Amino acid sequence: MFGRILAALQLRLEDSVRRAIYACVGAILLLVGAGFLLAAGWSAIADSYGAVAASVVLGIVPIFVGAYFLALARRSKPKIIYRAPVMEPETRGADAKAGSSGKGPRAAATTV
Repeated sequence: MFGRILAALQLRLEDSVRRAIYACVGAILLLVGAGFLLAAGWSAIADSYGAVAASVVLGIVPIFVGAYFLALARRSKPKIIYRAPVMEPETRGADAKAGSSGKGPRAAATTV
């Protein structure tokens, strides 16, 4: 009995580790690509407007984007209120065939 549980737990752990490794490698490659893109953007802006303007633009943009994501992180998720489903009343013909009083399928449980 415990052998199956341990085997399932081991498979789940191996899958989680594999996904974590893939996520880390993907994040590292994204950061390397973003670094090269940042360097290329700095070079393009520096050629057109100067080194100071390139540094200011590439310093301010990440600050605003980071502030935006921090604001998103602070926002709470909307609360979902689950309501009981409303039961549609059955047609009179179906009730007559079944021999009920015509109050719907929950009539016996809700009648006092």
